[in-house]
Amino acid sequence: MTAAASTIEALMFSLRERGVAALQQLRIRQRLADLNDDQILEVAARLQRLKSDIAPAWSDEDITVLFGAREGLR
Repeated sequence: MTAAASTIEALMFSLRERGVAALQQLRIRQRLADLNDDQILEVAARLQRLKSDIAPAWSDEDITVLFGAREGLR
């Protein structure tokens, strides 16, 4: 499945604003489940490149949680 660009942007917004805690929300998990493998890698890379004036960059541990959440949905 390939998620729409708007789905990716909505997911990014939520993850930037709420961090790893956002992964507990049903709507976020639904968006995450819509991503294909390339899209989840893109999201992970973007989260790790966040600038501190926007939101804290995600750590490797945070990205591991992101991937684990996605695997739990498959």
